[in-house]
Amino acid sequence: MSLCVAALAPVAGTLIDRYGPRRVLLPSIVLFSATMAAMWFLTAELWHFYLMCVLIAVTAVCTAPATYARVVVNWFDRRRGLALGVALTGIGVGAAIVPPLVQAAVANWGWRAAYLVLAGCVLATLPVLALVLRDDPREMGLAPDNDRSAAAAARKHPSTIGWLASQAIRRPVFWLMVFSFTIFGAYTLGVVVHLVPLLIDRGLDRSTAALAASSLGFALIAGRLVAGYLLDRLFAPHVVVGVMLAPVMAMAALAMGASSTPVVFACAILLGIGLGAELDFMSYLLSRYFGLRAYAQLYGYMYGVFALGSAIGPLFMGYVYQSQGTYVPALWTLCGLTAVALLPFLMLGPYPTLPGAEDSAAHKTE
Repeated sequence: MSLCVAALAPVAGTLIDRYGPRRVLLPSIVLFSATMAAMWFLTAELWHFYLMCVLIAVTAVCTAPATYARVVVNWFDRRRGLALGVALTGIGVGAAIVPPLVQAAVANWGWRAAYLVLAGCVLATLPVLALVLRDDPREMGLAPDNDRSAAAAARKHPSTIGWLASQAIRRPVFWLMVFSFTIFGAYTLGVVVHLVPLLIDRGLDRSTAALAASSLGFALIAGRLVAGYLLDRLFAPHVVVGVMLAPVMAMAALAMGASSTPVVFACAILLGIGLGAELDFMSYLLSRYFGLRAYAQLYGYMYGVFALGSAIGPLFMGYVYQSQGTYVPALWTLCGLTAVALLPFLMLGPYPTLPGAEDSAAHKTE
């Protein structure tokens, strides 16, 4: 599924830029819900399982964060970081609410019915989005940040400012971000997917390990809000380095053998802070360094490499454990790579003057 998302995310981004988030998102929700419901008919054939995983990725890719991030950056400028942080906490809230709901459905009605519950959860978002979601503040006679001044009315709309995708991908800054976010994807799912087995391997009982993993989810929500708040007030690349040192320290502690309950919970929280912030950083940095002209398409490329890393990380962790009998070499590898991935953010330089921008001062660092 992650590999399919990696391949399809740029296509989804292009569609979002061309037709607008609303026209892409609403039919995608219907198709995604229908695909989840179709899992009811899953057979015991392995090819059928893989086919459904591909179909889930195909129908879900336009419901990924890129769609919502495009809406948020259209509506917000001055408090864009916090707005993105608040919006993307929905992922953390869903991660806290949906698994117990699905587990209850499995226990009471079986796994096939649980897929119907998931399909219903997806479909329940449709009327809310249909009533509320608007791609652009201009549709309601507003300007970004709800600015009603004459200057705001005369200013070029942000969606006309920035580089085309073909221009952006020729800039070194783009490839520095590609490198870093690929590594972030590998650490994110690599460690998170294996966290409970890792802690059980350290001697923790299953319930304590699961509780530690759940604390990661709450830290994810806090990480997104804190990162969003800081992005509006400090130079974003420095915020990235400061926040992402948290999971580096957590992986180092786990690699050195942390096993006591307080330290394990602290590590889970530090991992969650980084896990909660990486999509905030991606969404914000792309808007500041490349503008909104091809924002969703560029987000698709970046989210695609993040998904590629997310596909590789769990496989790498599992392979190392199976071959070595311990997670330690994999933890040190991901810890070192994540630390190296912070260096490119120190090389990005100040926010550029974007093509078409009339007021470049808003995009410069202090």
